[in-house]
Amino acid sequence: MLSPRYMSLKTVEEAKREFLAKIDFSALRGEEKISVDQSVGRVTSRPVYARISVPHFAASAMDGFAVRLKSPTEKLFRLGIDAFKVNTGDPLPAATNAVVPLELASVESQNLIVKGPVKLWQHVRFPGEDVVRDDVVLAPHHVIGPLDIGVLMASGVKSVWVFQRPKVLVVPTGGELVDFWTSNTEELNRGQLIEYMSYVA
Repeated sequence: MLSPRYMSLKTVEEAKREFLAKIDFSALRGEEKISVDQSVGRVTSRPVYARISVPHFAASAMDGFAVRLKSPTEKLFRLGIDAFKVNTGDPLPAATNAVVPLELASVESQNLIVKGPVKLWQHVRFPGEDVVRDDVVLAPHHVIGPLDIGVLMASGVKSVWVFQRPKVLVVPTGGELVDFWTSNTEELNRGQLIEYMSYVA
């Protein structure tokens, strides 16, 4: 006759609550410092702070020309004097304050002619636009994912403090189970089963 405890089912949430209630989480407080490139899937134990701002300089957000703009109506700039060729991500040349995209510019001799209006600081990425130095980039108890690695590296973070991984022991039980490695698995007795769940788990 089946024991009454097998006759009633629990929901997954009920089973999880009962399981977690039996775990002594105080034993999982250990932490360790690991390299950022080894941290995917680990859980932060302390806040992680940016070591540098991102970007850490004023940069062009477009391919085009960085210009020294004096008036929004200005259309003519001199190459090498108040207009400089830049690619996306390049540092903004000294004293320039706007970027004209390639498609809105044409070059004639040593002059840059702008085909549309130019606004002060247009297409310029400012220092710290994405991340400011000493900002918290990851909070404690955060599960580190692949995208987080990019943020950490861009912010100059080389190592992080994470909780140590718990050690889990799986103990399969049942008189019908036989060991995969020490048993003749091709000649099992009736009712015997190969134990494999400890490897699957």
